[in-house]
Amino acid sequence: MDLSANYVTWPELLAAAGVIGTMNMGIFGWLWKRSQAIDDRVTSAFEELEDKQDKNVCLPSHEAFNATNRRIEATLAANGERLVKIETCLEFLVEALREHKKAHEKITGGI
Repeated sequence: MDLSANYVTWPELLAAAGVIGTMNMGIFGWLWKRSQAIDDRVTSAFEELEDKQDKNVCLPSHEAFNATNRRIEATLAANGERLVKIETCLEFLVEALREHKKAHEKITGGI
């Protein structure tokens, strides 16, 4: 009985691996070329937009946007400081109420 017909031999495995490798190289090469083409189109579109921008209009609007961002950040920082102060006051009041409650319990004997 010849069982070698039921098994894959090393030359057959190597041939299959070669075919699979070649197919992978072809697929990944095609994907790479497609991604390069997309990158090239995006880059050229970006360059075209930059060339068409009116710098006299664009620059002042960018400066106004940046100034607005700086004002918002300053307001947020000031509000953050206020919130910390309010939180500190509230913690102080809560602790004072706890101490007051303990004092009442001592005076009344827990009633």
